[in-house]
Amino acid sequence: MTNILNTILFGKYEIISVLGTGSFGTVYLSKHQFLESFCAIKQLPKCKNGTDSLLKEAQLLKSLYHPGIPTIFDFEEDTEFFYLIEEYVEGESLEEFLLYQSHISQHTFFDFSLQLCDIFHYLHNLKPSPILYLDLKPEHIIVCGTKIKLIDFDVATYLSNLGNICTLLGNKDFSAPELFS
Repeated sequence: MTNILNTILFGKYEIISVLGTGSFGTVYLSKHQFLESFCAIKQLPKCKNGTDSLLKEAQLLKSLYHPGIPTIFDFEEDTEFFYLIEEYVEGESLEEFLLYQSHISQHTFFDFSLQLCDIFHYLHNLKPSPILYLDLKPEHIIVCGTKIKLIDFDVATYLSNLGNICTLLGNKDFSAPELFS
C-alpha cells in the first residue's frame, strides 16, 4: 500500500496520521485545508474483497443523523482506492477505556448503556427499513468524554436486506446467540 502520510488528497485533505488498519483498509486522520477541520478518511483498495462493503457503508451512512453516529462528508476515488470521508471521532475505544479503569461508576455504566440503547433505538426504528448494525464490540464504541459514538458500519444492513445474507456477519464473540440457531 502506498504511503500517503503528509500528502494532500483531492486538493483539500492533508493526511496527518494513521488512526487504524484493518483487514480491508486503513483509516487516516486528515485535515481539510480550507475549513481547517479534522476528518477521518477510510481508504480501501479497489482490488480487495470488501470494496462493495465500503460503497454500501457510504450509502447507508449518508442518511443517518444521530449524535452517536459519525457523519459522512464525502466519498472519493482514484485509480487504486476508494475513500470514505467522515467525521473524526476523538476519543478512545470502550475496549481501551476499560483497560485503564480499575472500576467505572454505576452512573457512567448506565449513561453509556442508555446512549447505546438510544443509538440502536434510532437504527431499529428507521423508515422505511430499520438498520441492523451486526458488529457490536467494544472497539467499535468510542468514548468521547461523557458521550459515546458507534463507528464502523461496514457490515450493517437494512432489515429488508437480511434475507440476502448467506453468511454470519460481524464478530462471533459478540453476536447474539439466536443468530446461530
